[in-house]
Amino acid sequence: MKVEMKDSGIGLIGRIPSDWKIKRLKDIGYLYGGLVGKSGDDFNVNPEDNFSYYIPFTNIYNNHIIDIQKLSKVKYNESEIQNCVKINDLLFLMSSEDYDGIGKSALCFSEIDNLFLNSFCKGFRILDIDVYSKFLHYYLTTETARDLLRSEAKGFIRINLRQDKLACCPIIVPPFQLQQQIANFLDDKCAYIDQLITLQQQMIDELKAYKQSVITEVVCKGLDKSVPMKDSGIEWIGEVPEGWKIRKVKTLSIMINGYAFDSQKFGLNNKNKVLRIGDIFDGVINREITTNIDDVIELEKYILQENDIVIALSGATVGKIGYVNNLNNEKIYVNQRVGIIRADNHKLLFYFLQSNVFRKYVELLSWGSAQPNISLNQIGEFKIPFSVSDGLSIVSYLDQKCSQIDTLISIKQQKIEELKEYKKSMIYEYITGKKQVEL
Repeated sequence: MKVEMKDSGIGLIGRIPSDWKIKRLKDIGYLYGGLVGKSGDDFNVNPEDNFSYYIPFTNIYNNHIIDIQKLSKVKYNESEIQNCVKINDLLFLMSSEDYDGIGKSALCFSEIDNLFLNSFCKGFRILDIDVYSKFLHYYLTTETARDLLRSEAKGFIRINLRQDKLACCPIIVPPFQLQQQIANFLDDKCAYIDQLITLQQQMIDELKAYKQSVITEVVCKGLDKSVPMKDSGIEWIGEVPEGWKIRKVKTLSIMINGYAFDSQKFGLNNKNKVLRIGDIFDGVINREITTNIDDVIELEKYILQENDIVIALSGATVGKIGYVNNLNNEKIYVNQRVGIIRADNHKLLFYFLQSNVFRKYVELLSWGSAQPNISLNQIGEFKIPFSVSDGLSIVSYLDQKCSQIDTLISIKQQKIEELKEYKKSMIYEYITGKKQVEL
């Protein structure tokens, strides 16, 4: 049956069914804030304390609150109980380091006693009985709704969305029963797509683990399985080919710590890029670095060179490695907590620093600290089995083998992106009435 359409009055949405309404968030409920002014002492709770679960937005994954066991516990005052998150509340990120995070939303699907947001977030409670929370949740996760909110955000170093701008966000309100039908339909469809995405991701994880095992085997044992072996003297390496030597990383390379740049001087229109920890992933560096700075002549030692190895020295991804090539005369400075390792046998060393052996070493040194850290001095003390004569053949073999594996990973990642894009477009089509649910 053909549905009569009308102009929504919202440029990004276009036409909607004629019996659907347009409202603003503030017309259907109210916003409330997170906890503010909390210090480290507030997170050290005793059983006698009034305590809550405290959810920064990093604890939201795929628009859901993740495992409650991963939430922090924080003391709260009785006066703050009014801002406690309830089931079916929507949660918004109001402050972010980039525009992509602004307006990110999630729905609280289950009751969690004494759950609060942090100060960068806002909660929204629906009061209008004609609005179904799950439908509104789907609408607010569409790129169209996200774009509406991002367009209202302002800031440079940190991007912020004002509460009054969020409150005026236009929303689509179909008849209540239809909202439920659309939400239930999308639940089923999205669950199926998510299963396909999970399957692809599992295959990617298996390929990455296989790649790690191949690298570890070759850099520690060599390519020729007939060569006599000897004890390396290093417990987690075991035996190595008889002619290989054990060398410390610092004897094979020059090591340089990144510079503590003043973030106030970063800008979008400056000439030179600054590599930060977040720009290193999966053995490469981000070619679309967004943090820029003007020339700093006295800091030229912190500029990347071709074939440099970079390593994250702190954070959840401590020890991750990137290889620098194809700079094309581009000037990239290295920020603090990123280390530069510069070596003649750069590619062989790069592969060894990607091995499971090195990862275990990093885990051993950084385990147990709230903020995992490792220093270049500690990396310099790391011992590796090394052979100049076998190095070229090892690098050649791993270049070819890893390229094959990376191609398979890339195909799987492309499939995931296609599934995500399909999911986004499907949600948009049904949530805006462009397509109708068949009952």
